[in-house]
Amino acid sequence: MFFIQWRVKGQVHESNSMAGSFWLLSTYLLRFHYGLQTKINDSIKDIKKVFIDTGVYIC
Repeated sequence: MFFIQWRVKGQVHESNSMAGSFWLLSTYLLRFHYGLQTKINDSIKDIKKVFIDTGVYIC
């Protein structure tokens, strides 16, 4: 029997089926990775904006 429990934003998710757990976990990881990518892209945009505002350009 496979059992997994983890927290996402304060909510506790439980699943006792391996397939269900794997699917939920993989979708959560994909969502986390996508959020991380957008955060990184936003910070790169902010850095570029700062450099452009100060007259230094990034090619």
